[in-house]
Amino acid sequence: MLSAGRRVATGSRPQESSSEAPAVDEVKQSMLDRLDTLTSDAPVSEEQKQLSLQCFRYYFRYLLEALPTTPSRQWTVLEAGVGMCGWSHLFGQFFDTVYGADIEDYSEYHPGVKFITADLTQGIPLPDQSVDLVVCYSVLEHVLDVPAALANFDRVLKVAGHLHLTVDPLYYSAQGSHIYGPKPFENWEHLDPRCERYLLGNPLPDADTQGHVLNKMTYSDFLAWVGRFPWLILRSQTTIDPRPVPDYVDRGRWSEMDLRTRGFNLVARKEWHFAGADRRLAAA
Repeated sequence: MLSAGRRVATGSRPQESSSEAPAVDEVKQSMLDRLDTLTSDAPVSEEQKQLSLQCFRYYFRYLLEALPTTPSRQWTVLEAGVGMCGWSHLFGQFFDTVYGADIEDYSEYHPGVKFITADLTQGIPLPDQSVDLVVCYSVLEHVLDVPAALANFDRVLKVAGHLHLTVDPLYYSAQGSHIYGPKPFENWEHLDPRCERYLLGNPLPDADTQGHVLNKMTYSDFLAWVGRFPWLILRSQTTIDPRPVPDYVDRGRWSEMDLRTRGFNLVARKEWHFAGADRRLAAA
């Protein structure tokens, strides 16, 4: 997973598509208050720590405000695609049992976390209905078979458990190439036929780690796949880029919505469990 994908969007307008967030109870408020004094002991640079804390505060606040139930310290949490700069160790300051799963072994970066090395599309070695909260931050755009990964999330998630799923940036958005340096692609350059990285499938082809592939998923693709599962969407947000799309982009090939939708932020609750149905749901 690319850590740069965790950046909070700037210069974009988040659009809420749900009703007003539920009132915050005392337990949630206590958690929110703790965010301001949260610290990180991850073995990364101080700059990375501060960026990670900033992003975690934003997303954890969004999650807490969306939950219709009071979180419990006894919850079991799974961060899918934890990578090097994930937040499992931060979730561990709020919940007793936290698993971090990734296709690569990044356990050294997540002290105190129960680390699982696994391909999210092939299976997660946890029992059925054993997890209260599945979180997956800017990972699904790197997964070759998104429906299979979602099916594995659904299998391990308890009924009435919650999911928090985000992607930023989506492939066809201005920064969807995931090229952040030394010369960043910030203006749909990867959709310019004259560019040597036109329609690239991997921003880091020479990396010695896995998980960098770009599957070119759109938000409409994601919503169609989510619709296969017994999940109730509690809160949803899209980030829209207000800038004009350059003339070199083929507007007849890609929709305006796909080009302007930078990312999404979705919280859902599992309503039912269909035993043994994860593979059938994924293949639907």
